[in-house]
Parts: sequence; structure tokens; C-alpha cells
Amino acid sequence: MLPNGLQHLTALRQLLIGCCPQLERPCKRDRGEDWPKIAHIPNININPTKVSQEDKEENSQRSITRSIKKLKLTSCTGRG
Repeated sequence: MLPNGLQHLTALRQLLIGCCPQLERPCKRDRGEDWPKIAHIPNININPTKVSQEDKEENSQRSITRSIKKLKLTSCTGRG
């Protein structure tokens, strides 16, 4: 079910999948057919009904931090 090549995204640090019960079985730790594609990701949360509010907030905070870093980089290099 997951795309081939996902295992090559070595910089991926977090995978959140919510509201998708079809991915629960294929992504099952150590047993699912897609597990080898995502086993390298340190933080995996697969919930067939929802992504927790805590995970959403953590992911949002990381996005904000990345955006701030990009803004700093853009303003320092003059690109943008």
C-alpha cells in the first residue's frame, strides 16, 4: 500500500497516519508487508481512527520551527 522507495527517505524522522485503518495491518511493526519501508523512521504513529492532538501539536511545533529556520536562512542569504 505504501509507495516503493519510502525506505530511501532516510531523513524522515516522524510518520503520522490517522483515519486510515487500511494501513494499520500493512504497517504492523515487524510483521506488516510495508514495515520494511518504514522501519527506519524513529517515530511512527499509526492510528486507524485518528492522530492524537498531542501528535498534531508536536508536528505543528516542528513545522513552525522549520519555517522560522527557513526565514532566518532566507533573510541572511537575501534569497526568497
